[in-house]
Amino acid sequence: MVVQSSLSKGTISIALVHEALSAAYAKGLNTQIILNKAGIPAELLMTPKARVPVATYAQLWIELANAMDDEFFGMDSHPMRRGSYKLLTKLVSTAETLEKALYDILKFFNFVLDDIRGELIREQEKAYLVIHDQEQPKRMFTYATFLMLVHGLMCWLVDQRISLNSIAVRCPKPNDIQDYLG
Repeated sequence: MVVQSSLSKGTISIALVHEALSAAYAKGLNTQIILNKAGIPAELLMTPKARVPVATYAQLWIELANAMDDEFFGMDSHPMRRGSYKLLTKLVSTAETLEKALYDILKFFNFVLDDIRGELIREQEKAYLVIHDQEQPKRMFTYATFLMLVHGLMCWLVDQRISLNSIAVRCPKPNDIQDYLG
């Protein structure tokens, strides 16, 4: 099912579908097959205000990861092979504290990825997740994906939503910034 209204809750913009497909386009993969498997009509990509349900977007991520054998979607020079995230969840599921789990999550990503690294900095009651990258700033989608993978796992581990006070990145602000704030 496809939703056409702007910023509908529970939907993802077509701009983020394009962002997710970016590396697949660059690698010359058959994005038509990937879109079909995800349940996204290719013609929808030509509708700038189109939106897809979150579940459909999640399926797109699965299909992209399968097609690329990369759960970081080609945004790092070293692929995050299929099954890596599942292994990570098993590794940290028995951590005694969220802090210990977060250190292990970041160690894992720092081991698997070459171009982006995470660091946890604690100052009294506040914690900062600092993302370091190689050379030029990455696309907003790269930082957002990294943060989503880390933050999503943190929330899952404690079975509650962990609020983020602020996010600062060094890339140019994308035209569709609202999609990242939703």
